[in-house]
Formats: sequence, C-alpha cells, structure tokens
Amino acid sequence: MKILLLVEGLTAAAGTERIATEVANALAGRGHQVRFAICSSSPSSYFPLADGIQLHGIAPSFGLRHRLKAIRRLRRLIRELRPDVLVNVAIPMGQISLPAFIGLRHRPAIVAWEHFNLNAGSKLGYWFRIASALACTRTIVLTDADRNSYPRWCRRKVTRIYNFSTIGHTALSSLDTNVALSIGRLNPQKQFDALLRVWARVGAARTGWTLRVVGDGEEKETLARLADELGITDSIEFRPATPQIADHYREAAIYVMSSRYEGLPMVLIEAKCFGLPSVSFDCPNGPDEIIRHDTDGLLVTSGDVEGLAAALRRLMTDRKLIRQFGKAANNDAQQRFNRENVIMQWEQLLTKITSR
Repeated sequence: MKILLLVEGLTAAAGTERIATEVANALAGRGHQVRFAICSSSPSSYFPLADGIQLHGIAPSFGLRHRLKAIRRLRRLIRELRPDVLVNVAIPMGQISLPAFIGLRHRPAIVAWEHFNLNAGSKLGYWFRIASALACTRTIVLTDADRNSYPRWCRRKVTRIYNFSTIGHTALSSLDTNVALSIGRLNPQKQFDALLRVWARVGAARTGWTLRVVGDGEEKETLARLADELGITDSIEFRPATPQIADHYREAAIYVMSSRYEGLPMVLIEAKCFGLPSVSFDCPNGPDEIIRHDTDGLLVTSGDVEGLAAALRRLMTDRKLIRQFGKAANNDAQQRFNRENVIMQWEQLLTKITSR
C-alpha cells in the first residue's frame, strides 16, 4: 500500500511528531511504501525515520500565498506518487489536502488524524472538524470520549485508535527515587505555571523531592521567574527537550500532568509503560481513559491546584502505594497500549477504506 502523510512539520520534539514518525516507521516495517509531505521548503525530522521513508517539502502553510503554493505542490505530488491513502496528520491539514483533491482523476482515500479533541478551541474549529469528518473517508480520534462527542449523523465515519508508547524500553523505573517528572512543551496548553503553584503547595512533603520539568518553549524564562517567586528553585529542575527521554522516566517515581486539554497524552502512556503511577488534572480528553483512578494513578478535577497538590502528597508520602500503582500501570499498558495491536488496527482500517 502507498501511504502519504501530510504534516505541518516534523522538527518539534513533541508528542504528535513522535507518534506520527513511529506509526510511519511501523507501517514501513510491514512492507508499505510510506512518505511524508511536509509544509516546509527544507523538510527534516527531529525523530529518526526508517530507511526508505522519503520527505517531500511542499511549501509553508502560513499565509494565503504560501498555502496556495502548498495546495498546488501537494496536488502535483499526488499525481506523481498516486498514493492509495493520504493521512492528514492533524485536522487543519485538511485546509491543504481537500482543495488539492479538486478535479483530480486519482483520488486516494483520505484519513483525518485528530490529535486533540472535537471541542478543543473555537466554535469555528468545532465546525471545521465536523466538515472534515464529512469530507474525509475516515477520521481517527484518540479516545472513546472524543468519538462519542461527534454528532450521531457523522459518527459512523469516526474511528478510535489509541496511541502506543513510542519509546523502546528494556527496564522499568525502580521507583526508589524522589523525583516527580513532567514532560511537555513549555506553552500555555501544558499549564506548567499551575504545576509550579501545585509544587509550592505540596509543602513539607516536598522535602527531599525534586520536580523535574523536561521541555522547551516560549514560557521557559517566565516559568523560571515564577519558580523563583514561589521559592521552589531548590526543589525544581528544568531540563531541555531530548529524543532520549527514557532515562528521565527511569529516574522518576511519579509522573504528574497539568494540561488544560489534550488529545491522548503520550506522556501518560509512556509513564505507564515505565511502571510509573501518574497524577493528573482530568482535562479533556484522554487522562480518564489512560489513568484508572485509585488503581494506577490519581485524577483531579481540572484546574484544582490544591487537589493536585493533595494527590501528590498522598503518593510522595506512601512508597508502598507508589509501587502498587506502578505495577498496575505497567500491566495495563502492556494490554491496552501495545504497539503491535495498535499498528494492526491502523493496517486493518487502511486496508478496509482502500479496498472499496
């Protein structure tokens, strides 16, 4: 099968880029011809790609002139490659792929791959996602909650496929350390400012513990100043983003997430795979489909800073509970977020929609 993935870019060290490259690698490993069309004049990937996967730069997607150029170049690429299926890696890519299809004799099946959720963003974004679901052959979402949020009259074209852990790991965390870990872009969506306030409220239980924040982004300096204002610089570490993230998971005993919204947070899946219990805001969407509350982690009402601090204190003062939750987390990850099972679902769906 010839598969073309259309993506804004692959240079960021983020979850969407990581899972896109890993799914592409896995499909290529099963004998499919996989290529990326990237909205850039000099395409490259932060994460490694399997041999044989080619990158095609079309044009930046910012601004009307560039977008029209991207549409024309994608149209030319589809004529040249004649893919069986085109995958929009993120719903907004439909603004380029759908116009590119107009008048083409060869029309591949088109899949929209949602990485957030139907209600993330504005009303305009909501209706664009609905229009995308109607126009595309199939939409893939990351949670059952997101699929069920689509109107019934278009839900039949929406399929849930979970992400899988993209990190090759041979050893679990020992859970012996005093490190609470959080990974992500330092931007408003991830709400690290709230996490720093949570850490300040953990109080005496914070003694001997370190909060490690791994990531880069526009809020880096702001967060460093906030940590200083809150008087927690002695118990917090800021580390840069890295593709070699496994060591951070192995060195932690607890994972904590403070996002405003997500699609299906890869970091929570990865934490489970390394046997870490997680504490998270129950934001839309994903945390409540990954974390089983009071079984392998703790969920707290979204935005409840004191509640998240209390949940952290509960784990930080009970090593036995950390180990109990960690074991349950790893067992669940091996069943629900298994790489082979997820790729099999992808392959079955793509085969189904291209054989019609």
